[in-house]
Formats: sequence, structure tokens, C-alpha cells
Amino acid sequence: MGKLIRVSCLVMLFGLISCGGGSSSTPPAPPVEPPNPEPPVVTKAQKIETMWSQTIAPYMAGDLWTPINIYDAGHALIMPLHYAFEVADDTAMQQDFHDFFSRYNTAFDDALDTNDQSRMQFHYVASRYFSLIKDEEWSASQESLYNKVIQDLDFLWNVKFASQLGVSGDGRRDILQWKLDNIGLVTPKFRRATFDIEFNMFTVGADIAAVQMHRDGELSPLIADIRDMALATFQQEVQFTSTGWLYQPGQWEEFEDYLYAGHTQVVEGLEPSPVQGIATDSSHSHRMPLWLISLKEAFPADSEQYAYFEELHEGFRTQFMDVVFVPQNDDFPSIRMTNYMDGNNGVYRYRFYEQPDIKLGYDPYNLSGTLMISFYPFLYDAELAQAYDNVSFPLPDNVVELYQGLGPAREANEFVTVPNLFTNGYAEVYSLMASLMVK
Repeated sequence: MGKLIRVSCLVMLFGLISCGGGSSSTPPAPPVEPPNPEPPVVTKAQKIETMWSQTIAPYMAGDLWTPINIYDAGHALIMPLHYAFEVADDTAMQQDFHDFFSRYNTAFDDALDTNDQSRMQFHYVASRYFSLIKDEEWSASQESLYNKVIQDLDFLWNVKFASQLGVSGDGRRDILQWKLDNIGLVTPKFRRATFDIEFNMFTVGADIAAVQMHRDGELSPLIADIRDMALATFQQEVQFTSTGWLYQPGQWEEFEDYLYAGHTQVVEGLEPSPVQGIATDSSHSHRMPLWLISLKEAFPADSEQYAYFEELHEGFRTQFMDVVFVPQNDDFPSIRMTNYMDGNNGVYRYRFYEQPDIKLGYDPYNLSGTLMISFYPFLYDAELAQAYDNVSFPLPDNVVELYQGLGPAREANEFVTVPNLFTNGYAEVYSLMASLMVK
């Protein structure tokens, strides 16, 4: 009897289970789809490589040594050059520079620009290139261009009759010696100011000095003379401050570009308002970080002169970061800098161009567009690199408006003309490279 009851219960249990699987039950849940895979992370290096083919490579495909291009190329090629050889060590990017300078060597004799300043600025890119080439990579074309740059430097330094603001000589060396000998004795003071062509001759010579020390173990008389003159000039003209140092403060205060620095707004009818002791403007000064590296490397690493220029590099870094540079903040969404290296933010170059379609002069912070193509990343400052990393593209309209300064005041290559530079990808790839400039 007990067995019969247990069997009946089992039958009833299986019947209930069977009923539970019938048409009145909840349908099974659909299969769970796997989540979509995360898109691959694009690294900075990959983004730069892509943008290089869209900006740097086509820019370099042009003859950038022609009059319309040569001045800007002296700025615009420096960061890509160092990225290709030092940061990324990318052979394809390096080959773009090998091909570019091979073309320049072929065109050199016919293409030599007659503007000495523009040419020396462009030759500084070439001298940095020489300093970055590995020993085993030197070709006959590179050796040829190297010798041509030295010959041109010798011609300007010693041979070509030079004149500047009432001073003349058989070469640029004579003018520089006159400036060293006449400190505090010249009116107006800007006659003694060190001009860009002289800085570029110093630094082209310094790069050649580094190559000669490495390859030959000694310097030629020309290069030794240029290096020694550069050292003497900096030692005399640098004035240290509590935050770093300034180069020839007050030397330009009577010059027309600086004559309105006491004003803080560009309007019609400004009267001159010079600022006593005004520092150099922050736009022209952007080259100084890399110039100082070139000058340092012109001396043996264990020398007092090497240490001196290394100290200047650090002092310039603190002067810029503590006094001039302004990172993104609630007032403005991108990086800026004051118009002058002492933190003065007054008007610069009032009525420099008498053209109706551009501004009358540079307002406060109006030189900040230089940051998008400058040598300031060669300060190798971590805060500055992070600030470049934080720059967001496309740039807002108010940033482009500030960055373009006076507007397109002269004809330039489509890749680096203003304001195209800030919207066509060139400034963006430059900023990406700058964000990696940390040692």
C-alpha cells in the first residue's frame, strides 16, 4: 500500500512538471548579445603619423626656400624635424627631410634667397638637420649642402659688406664687434640691439661647431670665431631677474614696434607711450629655447661655457613659465602669453602695416598665436607640455581671432598662412608634437 502511494505521488509530480512546461509558461529569454567591442585607442604617435601625411609632408613637397616661403619655413619645420629624428625616430618622416634637403642642395645656387635674414633663419633648420643626422646616414648630397651653408655663413660673417642703422663693416662680424664695444654709448639705443640675423648666424655656427667637434675633434677658425663672439655677446647682454633673465631690456624701448607698449588697447589715434626698460617681445623671443640648446652644444659637455648656456636655458624657462605663459582658465579656453618677456602686456607694433583690412596693432595677448608654431616647447617643461595636450581642436572662434594677431598681413604658403594655420591641421599636429616635448 505504501509503495502504491509513493508511485502515485511520483506520477503526480511528473505530471505537474510536465504541465509547468506547457503553453501557459513564460517563453525563454532571448540570447544575450555580447557588447560591442571598444574602438581601438588611437595613440598620439598614430594621430601625428596620419596628420603628417595631410600637413607636414605636402608642405615639405613645395620649394620652401623661395621668397614667399623661406621665412615661415624657418619656424614651421623645426618641430617636425626634431619629432622625426629625436622623439619618434621615424625613418619615413626622416626620409621626408632627406629628400627635402637633397632638393634644396640641387637648387641651392639658383635658389639662394637674397634676403640674408630669411636665408639664415632657413639655414638654421638645415644646421639642426646636420646636428641630428647619424654618422652612417651622411650622403654626398648632405655633405655638399653642409659645405654650402658654411660657405654662405663665411661670406656673411667676413666678406659681404654689411650695414645696419648707420654702422657698416666688411661683414656682420664688424657690426657685432662695434655693438660689443659701444654698450651704453649709442643713441638711439636700438642701434645696438642684437638682430635676428645675428642670432641665426650665432646658432647656425653653433650647430656647425657641434658637428665639427664630433667629426673632426676641432673647430675651423670661422666657426671658433662665431662661437666665441656669441658667448661674449650673451655674457654682456643678459640681465638676470628674480624670475630668470631678460635679453637687452630697454634696448628696443625707442623703436617704433615698442613705442606704444604703455597702452593696453588698440584704438585710433594712439600717442607714443614707451615703457622704460621694456623687454623683448614674446613672439620674436620664441626662438631662444632652441638657440640656447644649439649654443650649449657648441661646447664640450664638461666645460664652463656648456654649463653657462644650460643655466641660461633654465633661467629662460622660469622667466617664461612664471611671467609670460598663461594656461587655459575660466577666462579663456586656450593657452596664451603676454606680449613682452617681462610680463608687460601692452600694445605691440601699432600701425606697423598701413593696410585697411588688418588691425592697427597687437592688443594684449595678441601674440599668442606664435605658440602654435613656436620653439617654446624646447623648454622641455612638463606644465607647458600638458597645456599643449589640453588644447582642444577645432579651436573656438574667439581663440582663432586672438591667435591671428593682425590678420593675414602678407602672402604666405597655404599651410602656414594666418588664419589657415589654426584651422587646417598644422597647428593641431604641432600641438600634439609639443605635448611630447618633456625630458
